Amino acid sequence: MLERQPSEPLLFALSALAAWRVIALIAYESGPFRVLDRLRRLLVTLRLAQLVGCFHCLALWVTALVVLAVYEVTLWSVLLWLAVAGAVSIIERWLGGTTSTGGPEDDL
Repeated sequence: MLERQPSEPLLFALSALAAWRVIALIAYESGPFRVLDRLRRLLVTLRLAQLVGCFHCLALWVTALVVLAVYEVTLWSVLLWLAVAGAVSIIERWLGGTTSTGGPEDDL
């Protein structure tokens, strides 16, 4: 049986939803054995707290990995990366999540 490939709009939506889930896991959840809490504390110690303290900043890095893993790398990849990151941010705000900016006034 031939494997069907998802259409481009479906692939984009799946990429955005999968990226949102990974970002929410890293940004908000403890993870098994509180491993993600420890990771966040380590990043604070290394002065990289803004990497996980701002959902939208974290979205840029995670969606870059998603786009590299899912799509063929072309000149369009940069535009696609920003579009998926934007979609993830829209989903987060629509769900009533963070409005943090990653600045010093945001608590981790």
